[in-house]
Amino acid sequence: MVRVRADLQCFNPRDYQVELLDKATKKNTIVQLGTGSGKTFIAVLLLKEYGVQLFAPLDQGGKRAFFVVEKVNLVEQQAIHIEVHTSFKVGQVHGQTSSGLWDSKEQCDQFMKRHHVVVITAQCLLDLIRHAYLKIEDMCVLIFDECHHALGSQHPYRSIMVDYKLLKKDKPVPRVLGLTASLIKAKVAPEKLMEQLKKLESAMDSVIETASDLVSLSKYGAKPYEVVIICKDFEIGCLGIPNFDTVIEIFDETVAFVNTTTEFHPDLDLDPRRPIKDSLKTTRAVFRQLGPWAAWRTAQVWEKELGKIIKSQVLPDKTLRFLNMAKTSMITIKRLLEPEMKKIKSIEALRPYVPQRVIRLFEILETFNPEFQKERMKLEKAEHLSAIIFVDQRYIAYSLLLMMRHIKSWEPKFKFVNPDYVVGASGRNLASSDSQGLHKRQTEVLRRFHRNEINCLIATSVLEEGVDVKQCNLVIKFDRPLDMRSYVQSKGRARRAGSRYVITVEEKDTAACDSDLKDFQQIEKILLSRHRTVNNPIEDDSDRFEEFDVDSQMEPYVVEKTGATLKMSTAIALINRYCSKLPSDIFTRLVPHNQIIPIEENGVTKYCAELLLPINSPIKHAIVLKNPMPNKKTAQMAVALEACRQLHLEGELDDNLLPKGRESIAKLLEHIDEEPDEYAPGIAAKVGSSKRKQLYDKKIARALNESFVEADKECFIYAFELERFREAELTLNPKRRKFEDPFNYEYCFGFLSAKEIPKIPPFPVFLRQGNMKVRLIVAPKKTTVTAAQLQEIQLFHNYLFTQVLQMCKTGNLEFDGTSNAPLNTLIVPLNKRKDDMSYTINMKYVSEVVANMENMPRIPKDEVRRQYKFNAEDYKDAIVMPWYRNLEQPVFYYVAEILPEWRPSSKFPDTHFETFNEYFIKKYKLEIYDQNQSLLDVDFTSTRLNLLQPRIQNQPRRSRTVSNSSTSNIPQASASDSKESNTSVPHSSQRQILVPELMDIHPISATLWNVIAALPSIFYRVNQLLLTDELRETILVKAFGKEKTKLDDNVEWNSLAYATEYEEKQTIIVKKIQQLRDLNQKSIEDQERETRENDKIDDGEELFNIGVWDPEEAVRIGVEISSRDDRMDGEDQDTVGLTQGLHDGNISDEDDELPFVMHDYTARLTSNRNGIGAWSGSESIVPSGWGDWDGPEPDNSPMPFQILGGPGGLNVQALMADVGRVFDPSTASSSLSQTVQESTVSPPKQLTKEEEQFKKLQNDLLKQAKERLEALEMSEDMEKPRRLEDTVNLEDYGDDQENQEDENTPTNFPKTIDEEIEELSIGARKKQEIDDNAAKTDVLERENCEVLPVAINEKSRSFSFEKESKAINGRLIRQRSEEYVSHIDSDIGLGVSPCLLLTALTTSNAADGMSLERFETIGDSFLKFATTDYLYHTLLDQHEGKLSFARSKEVSNCNLYRLGKKLGIPQLIVANKFDAHDSWLPPCYIPTCDFKAPNTDDAEEKDNEIERILDGQVIEEKPENKTGWDIGGDVSKSTTDGIETITFPKQARVGNDDISPLPYNLLTQQHISDKSIADAVEALIGVHLLTLGPNPTLKVMNWMGLKVIQKDQKSDVPSPLLRFIDTPTNPNASLNFLNNLWQQFQFTQLEEKIGYRFKERAYLVQAFTHASYINNRVTGCYQRLEFLGDAVLDYMITRYLFEDSRQYSPGVLTDLRSALVNNTIFASLAVKFEFQKHFIAMCPGLYHMIEKFVKLCSERNFDTNFNAEMYMVTTEEEIDEGQEEDIEVPKAMGDIFESVAGAIYLDSGRNLDTTWQVIFHMMRGTIELCCANPPRSPIRELMEFEQSKVRFSKMERILESGKVRVTVEVVNNMRFTGMGRNYRIAKATAAKRALKYLHQIEQQRRQSPSLTTV
Repeated sequence: MVRVRADLQCFNPRDYQVELLDKATKKNTIVQLGTGSGKTFIAVLLLKEYGVQLFAPLDQGGKRAFFVVEKVNLVEQQAIHIEVHTSFKVGQVHGQTSSGLWDSKEQCDQFMKRHHVVVITAQCLLDLIRHAYLKIEDMCVLIFDECHHALGSQHPYRSIMVDYKLLKKDKPVPRVLGLTASLIKAKVAPEKLMEQLKKLESAMDSVIETASDLVSLSKYGAKPYEVVIICKDFEIGCLGIPNFDTVIEIFDETVAFVNTTTEFHPDLDLDPRRPIKDSLKTTRAVFRQLGPWAAWRTAQVWEKELGKIIKSQVLPDKTLRFLNMAKTSMITIKRLLEPEMKKIKSIEALRPYVPQRVIRLFEILETFNPEFQKERMKLEKAEHLSAIIFVDQRYIAYSLLLMMRHIKSWEPKFKFVNPDYVVGASGRNLASSDSQGLHKRQTEVLRRFHRNEINCLIATSVLEEGVDVKQCNLVIKFDRPLDMRSYVQSKGRARRAGSRYVITVEEKDTAACDSDLKDFQQIEKILLSRHRTVNNPIEDDSDRFEEFDVDSQMEPYVVEKTGATLKMSTAIALINRYCSKLPSDIFTRLVPHNQIIPIEENGVTKYCAELLLPINSPIKHAIVLKNPMPNKKTAQMAVALEACRQLHLEGELDDNLLPKGRESIAKLLEHIDEEPDEYAPGIAAKVGSSKRKQLYDKKIARALNESFVEADKECFIYAFELERFREAELTLNPKRRKFEDPFNYEYCFGFLSAKEIPKIPPFPVFLRQGNMKVRLIVAPKKTTVTAAQLQEIQLFHNYLFTQVLQMCKTGNLEFDGTSNAPLNTLIVPLNKRKDDMSYTINMKYVSEVVANMENMPRIPKDEVRRQYKFNAEDYKDAIVMPWYRNLEQPVFYYVAEILPEWRPSSKFPDTHFETFNEYFIKKYKLEIYDQNQSLLDVDFTSTRLNLLQPRIQNQPRRSRTVSNSSTSNIPQASASDSKESNTSVPHSSQRQILVPELMDIHPISATLWNVIAALPSIFYRVNQLLLTDELRETILVKAFGKEKTKLDDNVEWNSLAYATEYEEKQTIIVKKIQQLRDLNQKSIEDQERETRENDKIDDGEELFNIGVWDPEEAVRIGVEISSRDDRMDGEDQDTVGLTQGLHDGNISDEDDELPFVMHDYTARLTSNRNGIGAWSGSESIVPSGWGDWDGPEPDNSPMPFQILGGPGGLNVQALMADVGRVFDPSTASSSLSQTVQESTVSPPKQLTKEEEQFKKLQNDLLKQAKERLEALEMSEDMEKPRRLEDTVNLEDYGDDQENQEDENTPTNFPKTIDEEIEELSIGARKKQEIDDNAAKTDVLERENCEVLPVAINEKSRSFSFEKESKAINGRLIRQRSEEYVSHIDSDIGLGVSPCLLLTALTTSNAADGMSLERFETIGDSFLKFATTDYLYHTLLDQHEGKLSFARSKEVSNCNLYRLGKKLGIPQLIVANKFDAHDSWLPPCYIPTCDFKAPNTDDAEEKDNEIERILDGQVIEEKPENKTGWDIGGDVSKSTTDGIETITFPKQARVGNDDISPLPYNLLTQQHISDKSIADAVEALIGVHLLTLGPNPTLKVMNWMGLKVIQKDQKSDVPSPLLRFIDTPTNPNASLNFLNNLWQQFQFTQLEEKIGYRFKERAYLVQAFTHASYINNRVTGCYQRLEFLGDAVLDYMITRYLFEDSRQYSPGVLTDLRSALVNNTIFASLAVKFEFQKHFIAMCPGLYHMIEKFVKLCSERNFDTNFNAEMYMVTTEEEIDEGQEEDIEVPKAMGDIFESVAGAIYLDSGRNLDTTWQVIFHMMRGTIELCCANPPRSPIRELMEFEQSKVRFSKMERILESGKVRVTVEVVNNMRFTGMGRNYRIAKATAAKRALKYLHQIEQQRRQSPSLTTV
């Protein structure tokens, strides 16, 4: 028979606040919670739950809620609080309110009509009731603050409740909620307490509920075995320590001296006493508590520490003397103790000098020694130690650790203990570096404890609370627990079954300890008896529970396929596990919601159960148990089993019956997540990443490949018509040469083709004569050529490429005139006739050239030269070559001008030679014969063959142009002659003079020469455009099923244009963010100048790669990347922040010098020295109402007083004065509240009592304060608990006069669980009935949705999402008339222009005039949007976690890469710069070697693996075979404990990324990264979207293989209203419920704010429902809508930015997009439109978060200054475990904003234009602000902030959640981590964190400039 442990058999409990709220709605309840821990939450949410009745009009049955407070000053405070969180109108009433309430009942009624909730003082409410202005039955909720006052028989609370009870007998009465601080004082006798609690319950007619975190711990925590060990007292004086008296005397005298000295003026001197007092205090405390050995050790530490302070900086003499005095005291104490202590080398020797508690401690530990367990305890399997030892003081923790380490080294039997310690930060100042270090150390130690690397943790109370520690089996309370909290918390840490909880106590404390523990246990019982979760019981009071075998009650569930079996006894645990795996934020624990239903069968009570899973689970309906069970527990188990069955059928549990958790998803994400751009060796590049590159063949267009011309067959003539559209830039033409427009030439070049070639767009090339537009024009008539002509043409063609263009120099090409050449068109010179635009081949010219085809230059014989006569005509438009120079590399010159006045005898422009004659004779031994010839002024012909880009003058020319020039270049002629000279490029404005006689004239004229130089660029571009035209045709046919793909004769494509083509354009594309800012500030002229300069500097590449940190870059710039990494590693973290400071060094056991900072005093000495300003912690002690003084103006209301921790000094006088000021009644009114002046004027009969109370309170507090201060002096390092429970002593409030009527009312404390279940369900039913009957406004069915006038705005209509973009030019135009042919949605015309397709295929690496980046940005966001839309509508019941995963898979780079590869995209991509000499194959040439490099072996295999993963198959883990390459890489990647870590080593990268690891054939192959292919796919999507509009694009995406919904596919959108709760008797239950929610959360009001009226209201309700709100079963939660809205917003905003007339460059576009599409912005907008008031949630953590955030936003006045901290604030999706308190932005708020966008999109029938109108209305200000002052990405900003010293050092992936954590190191010793869904987010978060911290430091520096001078 299976015995079931009861505690494993309950569903995970809800948050206690939610539990309380649930009870409070169903029955009258008194909630007792400390300040801040959620009373506010419960009150406000209770009011919201009654919203339906409150918002109903008063005359139609609406009710009112009253919030009754004790003191006037609380009225406003509570009212403000309620207003922040709800849409209620809140009225305030107290004695001084002047509203005419009292004048007449009408006035009062008017007031009630206007306000839903009234916050009122008790006396006023009583008066209103007594005067019959108000009736209790018209209220629906009555909340009493500080309800313990009701014990006073004369108190108005009591009087109101008396009336209430009388009414109760025959009228409906409101729900009562009493709020009070904790009623359990540790020192109250339990019996007495019980009696008082009952009294209070009776007075308030309510039940006290004791749920709290503490009680939950008692209830659900483990029950360890408790032991008290009594030890001998430790009296330090009786140990006979040598020199004992001297030591004590030194302590006393030094302390007295330090305390009484008046040497230091508080404002003028550097006061060193803090560290000195600390050193004395701690050493003395250790001496007294742990004995001389520990004190000896501590003294050493301090000696060193003080020494460090003395050396650390220049200090004034007086200060130094003081420090030295202290150091001497320490040395003396050390020396006095040393002789004896040094000898100790074993635990026996130590025994006499330590308390017995320590020895006992070691005895307990010894029982965990594996040998001891085997031999003495006869255990088979040793139990591993996992212990926590709690001590009160930080120093004791440290000293114990030292002792343990030494004993471990002395005694082999303790070798198994691995101790460490953990303490909290004292100061609350989290920005200080030491508490950061401390926090890091704490997390690190706890992580090692989790992994069992440490098995014994010594801790202060910091671990009792909050910090999650794994289960341990031994908890030792070294100092006995002094209060209930400490007892329960520390006990709750022993969670493992069978663990022990040991308290060590000395004999003198035994009695006290004993009675305390008894009380604690009694009180625990009382508390538990009042915290019953009846629907999820732990205890079962039905009899017969133990008697039978649970599993026999119901058949187990078996999965046939795998044989997995689930029994009843394990079902609950599985459901708990499933719920915890559902997506939720960090504040929300999703738990199942169970209800037990008692049923009478033949007089026997049996039980059914009903289970609701969290609302984001696909199973939305209640799971009901059909057959009743004999008791409650089994009913729970049975319903859980049924739920598991349904979950398995839904596919939520896999066939092994395990939740399909995030682990498997994380595993997959690992393959597809984008990877770090940091360098880490040995990590194989992932498929789809930019690191993984492969080789692909280059492709030649079909038309050019098949154009081989045969003799005597007809062929087409194609002419290259060049037309100049712009003169050459003056900078490029410094000598002001005149050029003719080639359009006017009588001849041009063209080529012959056997086939017709498709029309392609004209395109620009940039020649010396200016910028040309090239058109490919077909001659009207075909032609034929004879075999002889063909041969001549081939020779001519070959001549052009070899002789003129010098292409075959390297011998890698050979001419092939057959059809084998990949590109086989022949180039011919053409004559053109202007009149009819006809072209003919100029054979005469061909023959001439071919006839003169010798190797140029020809060297004339001497006699020929003597005959030479100069003829100017020969040199016009000629190309000349000097023949007396290097003939290997001939140099060609254009003759620019003939200089008739220059002769060879003219003066030579260089001092070394007199004349030209002399120069040539001396230099070349050449005599010039014709002395009458004119000289020539010439220009270089450039060998730059890439003319695709505008010419940029200040690029140094290739040296091959002028390898060894000896032209007489003035003034450097001689200099450039020597071979070594590097100045061979003459400055372009200097003239170059040549002598005609020494020249050879080239047969080809200069004008044609220019055109020939353009041929490679022209052919290269024509090929590209033809290829993209083929792609266009493929898409038309395959994606759109079009027959016709050819262009008609009368239309042509618009020409290919670059962004940089015109200067006008240059102002349009905004490149750098800085520029964008200037554009908005400076005048436009400056702007143009600046942009122009920018454009000249960059070659199109540099400005785009913004923000990628590459260590190599740094090295290049000369930054030293240092390798100091010694800050926080190893043992040196040991003493971090023990008091507060970091240090380096290592603790070794033998080393006597213990480096150990007790306080970072140096920081203290230089930091703020004004007493109070330095207090950092602020824990208020006085309960005021219930806020932690969250009064109206916290800044100027004085804090009650603060417990001081942290670095500040203690200014006792100031403190006492403060306490006096706050608690002196005569001044209290003015200080406690600025709003109410006379707080004590209230009906007179209470005055005296209140004053007495105040007086008493005041004296108590003063007394407390004094005690505290003394205690503080005594032991400042006692750790404080995180928060102090407020408690109320009920005795103070009761009085002896018992009211008579109380006797008659029996206490209503239900006796059994069944009775309570009954009571709760009746309460719930009643409320439901009233809700349903309350009048509803605005619940009519709506015909259609509409955008309200407030949101209508012309600017949002500047473009339409349904149509193509206005910003795109590349359409069809009517031939020559330049008029656009437009095409509408259904008619896609002829597809996308080849030039746009080409842009979409050109990477930025190609350094061309265009790149795909802008298209890629828009394509990326449209792809995300389309995929999301598809997934949302196809996976209808999947929760957001699975949707997100499916989306990441679909849009991942590896998926796009795989699709792109299938479509052959890589062969079309332009990935490298055009280099005519190396990587271009000219027409009619073939490479001389046919070598082709293969791809790496595993490339194929990896692609296939990814293919399998993306198809959703299971991945089998392959053992990776290590190659020699991987060995080095092992270190960088490791997986432990569910975290995979990749460390990026510090090293400069060697070599260049772009270089392939293997040689490959440049002519036929290209090397492209996977990511470029993915980018190109996105860019193609983008370009189709912008040219054709969205619907055709979806067809194209479908053709690509992406999953999208097509326009014409009708997708059934199920109604958002879920109808599970409808029943035959109540068919409209769900609609009614929706109406209730609609009214309760005031959604009509919200619609007005956002400017949109919903047709389907359920969408809006769903958009506001948080997963924690279990009551809404009619819509589901917002997670799916958020998933959709996220993509909708992203796409709309990106598209809007894209359409902006300022045409942002890709970098800016991306930055603006990430600045606008992020959680922080969305959350602030949500708060701006008060979404939080309509938020449907039950989640305390989130509630407090939102409250803080709303305050933050209103302080900033809702302005989104992107560069302010606001943009830096962290949202919860970015946070790391254990750092929850860092969050400032509640992600939920951003999520609602996104889900509202999703809701509008769906409600408007998926209409983006409508959605954009509404969203633009909300975001307009933000968007405009952002564009005017764009933020920089945090990564970039960090790089600039600390340029030299930033390094991203490692990345970890948490496998459970799939999140990524990235670490960044700044200035070597500061580390910040960031979390995120993927690497990119995490990296940005880490950068944000670092920046935030650096900004803080910066600010502190600015604020205290005077202090840095010390």
